[in-house]
Amino acid sequence: MPRKVDLNALLEKRARHFKRMPRLQQMDRRYFELFRAFKAAQGAKSIARRSRRELCRYFPIALVALIEGYQKVLYRDLIDSGEPFLSNAENFRDIRASLDALIETRKKTLSLGEFIAEQLSHNSFGKIESNLGILLGQDFGFEFTRRLKQDDAAAGHTVFQTHLRRVLVELFRQRRVFCHELAPRAHADAHLVETMFKVTRVFPQIVEEHVWELTGRDREVELRKLRRSWKKIH
Repeated sequence: MPRKVDLNALLEKRARHFKRMPRLQQMDRRYFELFRAFKAAQGAKSIARRSRRELCRYFPIALVALIEGYQKVLYRDLIDSGEPFLSNAENFRDIRASLDALIETRKKTLSLGEFIAEQLSHNSFGKIESNLGILLGQDFGFEFTRRLKQDDAAAGHTVFQTHLRRVLVELFRQRRVFCHELAPRAHADAHLVETMFKVTRVFPQIVEEHVWELTGRDREVELRKLRRSWKKIH
């Protein structure tokens, strides 16, 4: 059942983002600080080992927040850019909007993309694949696998197609456990969490490049822009 959107909360969320900064760069600003915090926590010998293990449980939660936040901004941008994404958005089954809600959205100067993106579920990696498939008008799971094989072939290994999806699925599973359960016997392995960090950054990059291809944007130009932004963040 679709959930009701709090339009005032959506306005507050907008205020917590930069207005003109590209979505991937906004994610990176948080990502790199979070990774530094993870490394600092793991290297802090003044913190007891049990405490470091407890702190480690919170990083999968934060990483899923990064992915979900990036995805929502991506959905918003694509829908607000017009066709074919606007028409594709009509196929989201969980989106319902009354005339009053749409009028109120217009009054508060919220975009249709913001309104729709806020209602989409991100409680698993499979759900994100489904959302992207609907919005992009294709079998995204198939396209994602194709890109992983393509990137693996270029690099001369099979790391992405062997591990990337599996780690993403495990990331969302751990987020669910550590966020919603007591789970006193469960713990987050620091080496796996570090891998989750890498995957969390690789996945949006793959999605970005896929979107660039669909929208006719030059990959090399966009990558140069990202490299300049990374230097500023670091």
